[in-house]
Amino acid sequence: MRKPKDDGYYHFPESEVALSSILHTFDRLVSEFGFEIVSTERVEYFSRVVYQNPALERRVEICNATNYTDYGFSIFIYNMADENDYHIAATIPYETQDEQCRFVADAAVAFFDDEGRFHLKSNRSTDLSAG
Repeated sequence: MRKPKDDGYYHFPESEVALSSILHTFDRLVSEFGFEIVSTERVEYFSRVVYQNPALERRVEICNATNYTDYGFSIFIYNMADENDYHIAATIPYETQDEQCRFVADAAVAFFDDEGRFHLKSNRSTDLSAG
């Protein structure tokens, strides 16, 4: 685990920087996988983008929550036919993040690998929790 910088504080991106990075880095969901952005949210210490593809019955929520009681960056893939069926595709604690959002690009590499694409392209009968 990364330790606080010399000034004794963890450094993570501002909400606007995180939101912009998510939108840019995960644009492939829209351009290649047919998802649409259904909502974006940005407040202090929190950014979220929600994508969905009704034809695949998939919703992807990507958020970065860096308040002291929050975890950090996460990506969830939900089965829209059964909201209790989901896959956690990535989690990155806020104390390991960098202000330039390189962690978002690293998460995208893993997200769009073969296993990640399987969860995005699978039909609605697929149990996401099995992966």
